[in-house]
Amino acid sequence: MIGKQILSTLARTSSMGLRAGASNGRNSRALIINLNRLYSDNPTYNTIPQVFDRIAVVADEKIVEQVKALFQFNLSSDTNYYVDLKNGAGKVGKGESPEKPDVTITMDADNLLKMFNKELLPTTAFMTGKLTVKGDLTKALTLEKVMKAAREAGK
Repeated sequence: MIGKQILSTLARTSSMGLRAGASNGRNSRALIINLNRLYSDNPTYNTIPQVFDRIAVVADEKIVEQVKALFQFNLSSDTNYYVDLKNGAGKVGKGESPEKPDVTITMDADNLLKMFNKELLPTTAFMTGKLTVKGDLTKALTLEKVMKAAREAGK
């Protein structure tokens, strides 16, 4: 709530600056997006380990029962990770998954951060080729439920 008030005040008082940047609309929109992220009520995740640590916090028997899948994340600019939401209470680890994954997701680390911070929709990432999925697409769709639970647990 406070973040929205600050953002609206900033936009109102610096409207000249935003209008001046209107000819270069992309930068002015980027400014607003970054301010929305900065003053959001939700936490912002800046590193890949933060994302997977947050997923590890919410991994439990309840989530495993709902998801029943093993995910392999191959990140182009970072370490690979796996998320086991198929066995026991769930597990998150670095490297290759100990078993054959149900779903292998390949993407750039920056795009994963954008997805987790709600700056990039998973469907948009998939449709634009920023995210490739191999394996069971139905199980891949359950990952959005996990990401939502992880973000909400970070509040």
